[in-house]
Amino acid sequence: MANDSYYVLNLAGGTSDLAVYTPSMFLGRIPSSNAAELDQYVTKLIQYENFQPTDAWRGRQLLLSDDQYSTTIFFSAGYCLQTTEGLFLLANQEMASTAAGSAPSADIRSDLFNLQYFTDPLATTCVDPLNPLYCRRANCVVDAFRRIGGAVDSFQNDLARGALLLNVQSHANRYLLAHEQIYATREGDLARISNYQRPVLFMVWGCHSNQFPDGPFGGNTTDSTDAIGEQWLMLPDRGSIASLGSSGYELIDTNFAMNGFVADALYTTPPAPAPAPGEPRQARWILGEIIGQAFVKNAASGSFLQMSMNRTENLLGDPMLRMDALPPRIFEVTTDGNPFPEGGSLTIDAPASPADSIALVAGVRDEAGLKKTELAERPVSGAAVPLDSTLYHVAVSDSGRANTLTARVRPRISNYDLLIRSYDRNDREQSFALQVRCTARYFANAVPIVSGQFVEGNAVLRADVTTPIPVTSDSLELLLDGVILANVTKTATDASGRHWSLTTLPEERGPGTHTLDVAIQGRLGDFDRITYSVDTGFTLRGVVVVSPRLLGSGCAGSVFQFELSAPAPKVELLLMAISGRRVASLEWQGNVGFNVYCWDGRDSEGHEAAIGVYFYRLRATDIMGRTATQDGRMIRAR
Repeated sequence: MANDSYYVLNLAGGTSDLAVYTPSMFLGRIPSSNAAELDQYVTKLIQYENFQPTDAWRGRQLLLSDDQYSTTIFFSAGYCLQTTEGLFLLANQEMASTAAGSAPSADIRSDLFNLQYFTDPLATTCVDPLNPLYCRRANCVVDAFRRIGGAVDSFQNDLARGALLLNVQSHANRYLLAHEQIYATREGDLARISNYQRPVLFMVWGCHSNQFPDGPFGGNTTDSTDAIGEQWLMLPDRGSIASLGSSGYELIDTNFAMNGFVADALYTTPPAPAPAPGEPRQARWILGEIIGQAFVKNAASGSFLQMSMNRTENLLGDPMLRMDALPPRIFEVTTDGNPFPEGGSLTIDAPASPADSIALVAGVRDEAGLKKTELAERPVSGAAVPLDSTLYHVAVSDSGRANTLTARVRPRISNYDLLIRSYDRNDREQSFALQVRCTARYFANAVPIVSGQFVEGNAVLRADVTTPIPVTSDSLELLLDGVILANVTKTATDASGRHWSLTTLPEERGPGTHTLDVAIQGRLGDFDRITYSVDTGFTLRGVVVVSPRLLGSGCAGSVFQFELSAPAPKVELLLMAISGRRVASLEWQGNVGFNVYCWDGRDSEGHEAAIGVYFYRLRATDIMGRTATQDGRMIRAR
């Protein structure tokens, strides 16, 4: 039987069974028949190794399990229950458990695609009348699988989502997967594969999926049809990136064991080559190393049938392929022993002294090995800069697949993110932000100031300031147009020393645009600021009529929004139909700045007004008798 293993097994010429079946190196074959096909595969390979942060599809394994109904190995008996085939599902369940049971790979999702879910509902409709207790009609099951929305459609849809690997535990041959034909070359299923730019590691634990072309036998012509593994591999931008399968017959129990060796090499103890002097041992996912490690374990199994799989299993694809499932996961961050949420505010209430700092601990994991974990700072409007590595410590474990970062940190007066950043061996990055913020909210006469809107010229101004560390009153200043204001009352609003109110006297500040700002510990211009307008006249502006459905306000008619430059004891709204007929009039009081009022959609007699176009006149009168008016048109809708 032709197989690539003859080129790599026992190159040292040992005589023991272990030596005979142990590979001295690992070989992968790219079955291209011309330069164009080779170029096509290399292009797919380059695209595959271009790992992107958005490649969430890589963090999934699709596990396909045959059911327990089949013919015999020589396809001469009925399609009947074979209880030993429960190993198909058990092998995939074990693979899912292996991934979940190893902390670095616990985030990889396992999707079980069990044919039993599709075949059990057919037990009565596809029963075999010759043996109704144990057998079914295979053609009936195949027909049901191929109906629109049936099992074949479901499998193709699952495959199209992409995955790190597709692991198949089933009967197989060079043309199909499972006697139920969940995948069949002769049914045109190759053309249906649509996992574009998301190729899988395709592993089939069955017979003949990577079979070589047959040579002449008994006068028959050669069957040179490409096997499933080769067909999937040579699809230009989909299918598989590599295919592991058999060139001959296999046994269910030995397949089960070998599948477990591959799962262990991926998730439990991935290959970690001897490091350079002085460097720690680092795990990595290189395809040939992973498969090779499984072959070495298989050779050491002590069972002749088990070891013999090393002669029939072969890899199609590049054994130097770099693989990856997910970027690093910063899965646990604590401050002083308490869980810290992503994007949470980092604060401390203790006064400043060398001992007043926070114990920061971060756990990081990655299934394929971590290259670096570090602390960095990122200004709110700038790029991240790594911190001095002497300020923290990183402990490495699990052959470099787990890092624990520890540090003592104390926030300072500024606006920045303290970042925990980690990179895997393929330079995929993950970061976790602890926000350090100094915030200021501004008020005029106890009403929040909206940037750019009107404020009374003699309003009492207030800034509510929050800092990440305690500060004193003499470190806080309130500025108007860049000038520090005198006669500002500074009040601590809690016992922490991190929350303060800065309040002015009611002084006249003149017309025009003004800017409010705060300085903290002498730092100016780094914190929240706001602008507002003062008008010595009386102005009505910014009238907008909004559908209450857009605002979710509960208003049954229309919402009027507008600004006033001074308080108005009277704001009158007159609504008219296009004909000039008076529909409704309302009266309110208006506040300086932004105002919102509701017309309930009813006319002066309390009847609901018709849908359509209306004219309005909004007229405001201030305490000095000055008036401001704006006319407009609105549409009433439901």
